Amino acid sequence: MYLPDFIILDILSRLPIRTLLQSRCVCKTWFNLLLDPYFSSVRLATSPPFINIVFPSLNGFSLVELQDHVCNYTNQRHRPLWFRKLLPAMSSIFRLNFLGSCNGLLCFSDHYHNNVNILNPISGEYVALPKPKTEKERDFEGVAYGFGCSSATGHYKVVIVCKMVEVFSLASGVWRNLGDSPLAPLSFFPSESEVGVTLNGAIHWAVNRCQLIFSFNVEDEQFGSIPLPPGLESFARLGVLGNCLCVVATREHQIDLWSMKHYGVATSWSKDCILNTTILLEMGITCSPLQPITIWNDGEILMSSNVGTLVSYNPKRRNLTRLRVSGIGLGKIAVSFVSSFQSLKDVPLAECLRILNVNSN
Repeated sequence: MYLPDFIILDILSRLPIRTLLQSRCVCKTWFNLLLDPYFSSVRLATSPPFINIVFPSLNGFSLVELQDHVCNYTNQRHRPLWFRKLLPAMSSIFRLNFLGSCNGLLCFSDHYHNNVNILNPISGEYVALPKPKTEKERDFEGVAYGFGCSSATGHYKVVIVCKMVEVFSLASGVWRNLGDSPLAPLSFFPSESEVGVTLNGAIHWAVNRCQLIFSFNVEDEQFGSIPLPPGLESFARLGVLGNCLCVVATREHQIDLWSMKHYGVATSWSKDCILNTTILLEMGITCSPLQPITIWNDGEILMSSNVGTLVSYNPKRRNLTRLRVSGIGLGKIAVSFVSSFQSLKDVPLAECLRILNVNSN
C-alpha cells in the first residue's frame, strides 16, 4: 500500500528516538525523509508521548527518554523507557560545561569556558566556535550564558554576559561586543556559571539578589526584566513548565513552585504547589532547590535534584515519586530536550565554521 510522504512524516514524528534511529536503515526514502528539514519542523511542532531529557556530565551527554503514558506500567517509578549515552569523550574537550539547548541543539564549552561548541547529539554533528573576545576579562564567578534562536530569521545565537555582553551568531561567524552588561553592577552571579532559560524568543536568568528575572531578546538583542514572585527569601531555580516561566524556591521547611500564568505580568505569579522538605530527606535527596523540567500529560511535574535524581511530583496528592533510571551515572543538570534530525548543513551557518562529527573523532 502506498502512503504519501506527508503521512509517513506525521507517523515518524510521533515515534521515540530509538525507533527513529532504526527507521533510518529501513530504506533510502525513509533515510532522506528523516534528514529533511521539514521533518524536524514537524517533530518540533508535534508533542509525541515521550519526554526527552539530556543530562550533561563532565565528559559527555546522556539522554533519557521517558514514556509519558503510564498505563503500561504497574508503577510510575518505571516510566523510563530508554537510556543511551549520546556523546563520547572528545579529545579536544575536557570536562564539558552545559551552556544551553534550543531546537534539538546543545551548546557547551570546555572547563575553562574558552572553547564553545554547538552540537546535534542525534546526528553527532557539531561546530566549534572561535574563542570569545572577552575571554581574558571573564572570571568564573561572574558569567551567565544563553543559547537561542530568532524565530524571524532562524539564526542561532550564543550570548555571554559578564562585565560586557558578547553575542555570537552562527550565521555571521563572529563575536560582537554589545557594550556594558546591565547585570554587572548587581553581582548576582552564583559560584557556578548561570545558564539561561529560553521562552518566547528570549533567554532568562533569575537575579535573586534584586528579585528580578532578566531577559535577553534573541532577535533585537535587547535586555528586559520581570519581577520574581513576591516574598522569595532564598535561592530560586528558574525553568519553563507548560509554556510558562516557573520558579522553584526553598524556604524553611518547604519548597514552593511558582508559575507566571501570563508572560511578563508580575501579578500573574501563582503558587501552584507546596512540598515539605521532609519528603526529600526521607528519599535521600538534599533540600536544595529542585530544577523543574516538564509537565506530564497526567499533570504531574517532572523535576531533578542537584545529584542527578529524577522525581515526579503530583500536585493533587502532594506526593513525590522517585524515578529509577538504569545505566551509567547521570549529571547534576537535567534539561528538557526535543530531538532533531536536522543537519547543521541546513542551519544558517557562516562559511568559516566547519561541521565536524563526534562519531568520526
